[in-house]
Amino acid sequence: MVAENRREILRVEHVSKSFPGVKALDDVSLVLHENEVLGLCGENGAGKSTLLKVFSGIYKADAGKIFFNGMETFFKTPMESIRAGINIIHQELSYLSHLTVAENVHQGRLPLRYGFINWKKLFKDTKILFEKYNIDINPALKLKDLSIAEKQIVEIMKVISRDAKIIVMDEPTSSLGMDDVKNLIKIIHALSGEGISIIFISHRLEEVIEVSDRLIVLRDGRNVADFMKDEFDDHKIISKMVGRNITQIYPKMEVPLGKSMLVFENVTNASIKNVSLEVRSGEIAGLYGMAGAGQDGIMAAAFGLGGKYSGAIYLDGKKLRLKTPVDAIKNGLGYVTAERKVDGLILNHAVRQNIALASLNKLSPRGIINYPMERFIAGRWVKELSIKTSSISTQINNLSGGNQQKVVLAKWLELSPKVLLLNEPTRGVDVGAKQEIFKFIQEMCTRGISVLMVSSDMMEMLGMADTVYTVWEGKITAKFPRKDVTEYKLMLAAINRREEII
Repeated sequence: MVAENRREILRVEHVSKSFPGVKALDDVSLVLHENEVLGLCGENGAGKSTLLKVFSGIYKADAGKIFFNGMETFFKTPMESIRAGINIIHQELSYLSHLTVAENVHQGRLPLRYGFINWKKLFKDTKILFEKYNIDINPALKLKDLSIAEKQIVEIMKVISRDAKIIVMDEPTSSLGMDDVKNLIKIIHALSGEGISIIFISHRLEEVIEVSDRLIVLRDGRNVADFMKDEFDDHKIISKMVGRNITQIYPKMEVPLGKSMLVFENVTNASIKNVSLEVRSGEIAGLYGMAGAGQDGIMAAAFGLGGKYSGAIYLDGKKLRLKTPVDAIKNGLGYVTAERKVDGLILNHAVRQNIALASLNKLSPRGIINYPMERFIAGRWVKELSIKTSSISTQINNLSGGNQQKVVLAKWLELSPKVLLLNEPTRGVDVGAKQEIFKFIQEMCTRGISVLMVSSDMMEMLGMADTVYTVWEGKITAKFPRKDVTEYKLMLAAINRREEII
């Protein structure tokens, strides 16, 4: 059934929203039909998140109207929109780590008996919900014991468990492996078949194209395109998103590779086993595997976060003894973590303060921060990395995801590291910013910096890595030079079926 023949459930008409110095939404309109999957695309800063926050009661629009089930509506708070049936799965997860999976799923709606939590019913209801959608997570586990991918699944189940009429998924696959993504797409189709309408946002364009019935593109806070299913074309969509043609998303440069910089020799700790790898000067070496396969453990070990280990780690020929991140930093390592808003940035601090975070010893040798130097450093990196911000004093949480990620990069590059560890460097980053980030990383490689990169995006790994190591259950299963690696080989090695590779 085409969207035009479906009943409208949500209509946004000519909505505008401004913040100091920024017009986030400029006359934006949107229609969502009953049991439709609507893809919403746009670069970071295009206005997607602001639009979601307007019709979910987080922000009040400066102009325009919102209609829900045919009636003009204004939600004063997010709770009002949730009660009406609009549920958003935000990119930044809102879970309670010390509680169980079941408690998180039924947060605010725990079943009671005689005034006490009915634990038997709670776990039973959660198990039934998980079985319906083929989710294999123990409801009794604590959230803190789950992987990032599993936490994302729990967040999705929490929203599904409510009586939702509309579910908005903002980058729901950013931390999921390929199998989890496939399962999520099945869940989305099942929900649509049950009459639920879905707005799906992802920077992985192939996912948006696969799952959506219709697709809207925002650019600079305005509507620029509306595609029906039979009109989907990734080149046209990307062109509309960025306002220009991007012929090569992964702008790979040929950089001469030099001497060994980072070397693991049979490194073993609580999460990895006998890992051996090498990253040469100017090289981008990739770690690829399914979610939770051990890539994070390797990165943690390289940055002094993996605890006690056996084997040896060398940097530029020197054997290291990494007990803490301070040891790693002193020896020339920098680490861009997978969750920038959790452990990469201080969200209520300014851009200049975040860029200076790793350089405080240099900026305050006598315990007093040299603020003119801090401003100089921040201004230089804002210019060099093309960070879009109204001021270096702008609070970091007012920046788009791509610009936040550039700030994290700047923080470490200011230290001139010998090796840069990149864990999901373009998660939640649009196609334009992704191209800019990788272009700059490669320029750093021409200056001799080495990169060890984790990415769950196979095309990103194929497009950027000079060498790819596959990881499974904490072990390296294969090593592929760039000229030999293919999607087929990478996937087989990542699921430990190396013997099938021809």
